[in-house]
This record gives sequence, C-alpha cells and structure tokens, in this order.
Amino acid sequence: MGVSVRSTENISSAQAMFIYNFLRHVKWPEGSTGSTFVIGIYGSSETHSQLLTYTTNRRVGTKPIEVKKISSVDEAVECQLVFVSANQSSKIPSFNSKIGNKPCLIISETEGSTEIGATIEFLVIDSRLKFRINEAQAQKQRLVISRALLDMAV
Repeated sequence: MGVSVRSTENISSAQAMFIYNFLRHVKWPEGSTGSTFVIGIYGSSETHSQLLTYTTNRRVGTKPIEVKKISSVDEAVECQLVFVSANQSSKIPSFNSKIGNKPCLIISETEGSTEIGATIEFLVIDSRLKFRINEAQAQKQRLVISRALLDMAV
C-alpha cells in the first residue's frame, strides 16, 4: 500500500490523508481523550495546513478534531497525536520522556524515527509514500493498532 508522490505538497497532502485514516485504525484507551481529539504539529511542515483542510468538520468517533501547532515538548501532553516534522525528529526521545506511557500516537516524517521512539514513520519508496509502525512503542503508549493497519505497513 502506498500513495504515489511527486512533490512536497503532494507528500504533505498524502501524509494528511494517511494521518486521518490512521485515526480509524488506532484505539485509544477508554477515557483517555477529552471532549476534543487534539492533533499537535511540532516543527515546520506543509502537512499542518493540509491536515487542517483534511480534518475540517470531521470527527474521531464523536469528538471533533482540533489541529494545532505546538512549540514545545511540554505541549504534547495535551495531544492524542503528535506529528513531528523532519527538521525536528531529533526531539522524538524528548517527547517520549515527557509523555511517558500516556496514550499519544507520535508520527514522524523521517525514516528511522521509529528506532528512536516514534510510533509511526513515513517514508518514500519508489516515489510512493509508505509507513512503518513500531508496535512496541504503540503498546507502551497503550494504543491498539488494528491488524489491517499493521498489514498495510512496510
């Protein structure tokens, strides 16, 4: 599974689509989210604006989605999902330290980031956007990833 990508905007748009679809395939523990599902974007990435557009008037279950820029690791504790841009991937271990075992899906657009604590990383293989999942990290964060999503990962 993968989406063909040819430009940065195309990659960002595909990442936004994937992120939204991940929400249907990941289960957060009961009572671990507030009245709004918060997606934090850390670092500069075109994916932020694409995700704002893609999630407008959409929900996670019954909860509206709020996409917001976060400027510090501390702000991640308020999020159910954190997207870390390529230029900030070195901060992923800091996010894990701050979040602890709180249910928070950390997604990075840097290949190799699942090795330093991201739950999902995007990578481009043969001009196709694909993703890799760190199942051990998902378990640590108390997130249940569907078999279907695991089967789509590389």
